[in-house]
Amino acid sequence: PLPGRSAPPRGTSIAIMSHKAFHQREIEHLQEQNTQIVGQIEIAEVERDRAHEQLQACEEKDASLQNQVQGQRDRIGNLNGRLAQDKSECGAKDEHVKVLGEQNNQMLSLLEQEENKSKDYSSKIASLEVRNRKLQAIAEMFDATKAELEAQVAEAKGKCALIVSEVRHVRSTNENVRANIQNTEAKTRVEIEALGQA
Repeated sequence: PLPGRSAPPRGTSIAIMSHKAFHQREIEHLQEQNTQIVGQIEIAEVERDRAHEQLQACEEKDASLQNQVQGQRDRIGNLNGRLAQDKSECGAKDEHVKVLGEQNNQMLSLLEQEENKSKDYSSKIASLEVRNRKLQAIAEMFDATKAELEAQVAEAKGKCALIVSEVRHVRSTNENVRANIQNTEAKTRVEIEALGQA
């Protein structure tokens, strides 16, 4: 003790030191808690950024798939147009073949009636039969083209359905990612508010 001053009671010194130690421990505890909260906030921010990146990637993929779907729809429209045109042409050819068949039948009937009058009818019959075979070959070619176009339309529709399914899946993934972002942001706000209240 200094001259002229009496030393403080021993119990008082111990109480002061104990009080300071308590405050020091409380400060260290708060600092440690603050460090943990800051770390959790940084982790939440990283997760939020990663989720935003995933959402952007999904949106870009969704846009790409939408373009592919539109392209397939345009192709289907073109194929349907070609199919309709070919059907119309096939119908006209079938009608023409039918008319020619009827004409051939009439000619054959006339040829049978006039067979004894002239041998020239034989060459006419042969010519008409050749023409009929050519028309039949043309009709068969149009039938094959029609079947090929119908197969292409069916394939394009199948691809379109697959792309639409992928788009739905991507949209579902986007909704899940958005929900995770909202949950993360809500959790972060709650933690920040709790830190502010502490």
